[in-house]
Amino acid sequence: MVHEGRGSVLDYVTLAQALVDKCPVIGLSLDAARVPGDMMQIAHLHARTIRKIQPVGAVRVAGWSLGGALAPLIAKVLEDEEREVAWVGAIDPYIQSLDREDISPVDFVRAYVQSLVSEEGANTALCDRNVIAWLDEVRNLGDETFTAEWVRALTEHVRKLGLPRLPDGQDMDGKELQLGSGELSDLFAASWKLHKASNAPCEGVHIRASMNIWWAGAARSEHASAFTGWMKSDTCTERVLSEDHAGIIRSEVLLRDIISIS
Repeated sequence: MVHEGRGSVLDYVTLAQALVDKCPVIGLSLDAARVPGDMMQIAHLHARTIRKIQPVGAVRVAGWSLGGALAPLIAKVLEDEEREVAWVGAIDPYIQSLDREDISPVDFVRAYVQSLVSEEGANTALCDRNVIAWLDEVRNLGDETFTAEWVRALTEHVRKLGLPRLPDGQDMDGKELQLGSGELSDLFAASWKLHKASNAPCEGVHIRASMNIWWAGAARSEHASAFTGWMKSDTCTERVLSEDHAGIIRSEVLLRDIISIS
């Protein structure tokens, strides 16, 4: 399972639990210290990891959001090396031709601050004088500001404002999973680098493996042809689920589908 746009695989916990008696599930995460400059380089990096973890035998590669676009790229690298890829899964995938957007460093930090607090507390956090000062630093220095110490200080300050957000996820027992400031700061750094890497031009690929695509809500009508024209497969199955982009990764229908093809 390939990380999403923050380099994290936390969202796959429910899926991993559902498949625990069916097959091994390995999350391909990516930390901020080793984010390559474009998506194909990222695909090669993950292909090397797969070779180390599973040097022989057929593999299944899938991902959600950005991971859904990386999965066929990884499959292509493996197929070019004569590895067998049983199938590829793209769960409401990122589509470069539609989704490429050059977000400014200031807007990126604003979105990060908002992600740390509740929806009701977003304006309060962004109007905080210390947060305003941090945003001014970014306007003057751009992403050179994004040192580990700077991001962690911002994260800890915003979290101390007392404007709690929704849980970050659930653990294997269904309990709320809260991330520490250090973990959130690492996700911020990885997100920014992955944003820049995903905006670098990337040619589509044609894979031999069958591809399964799950779309969230009404996304298929707008996105399907763009994605299947970019990431091609001789055998492609598509399904539209009722959940939104954030919820589809825990969809019961999705889980049943993946169990059935695994």
